[in-house]
Amino acid sequence: MYLLNSDLMYKELSALLRGMTRLRINTTQLKNLPIPLPPLAEQHRIVAKLDELMRYCDALEASIQASRVQNEGLLQQVLREALAPGNGE
Repeated sequence: MYLLNSDLMYKELSALLRGMTRLRINTTQLKNLPIPLPPLAEQHRIVAKLDELMRYCDALEASIQASRVQNEGLLQQVLREALAPGNGE
């Protein structure tokens, strides 16, 4: 999406567009369109960073789930104490 919306790709596609009332591009032209990719070493760095971030997200998700379980337990305890005979009125 970012590539297709970039100025670089806009210039490439603009040169290929044909049509009077509706601009079009054919699939052969699209297949031959150069797609810039970072060098392999940079791709590996990107993957490593994404893996690191995913581990962080997984840890946060586990922490959130543990907090939910703890909060539910606390809520149940408060309700038991509030509704226990001899409390309140």
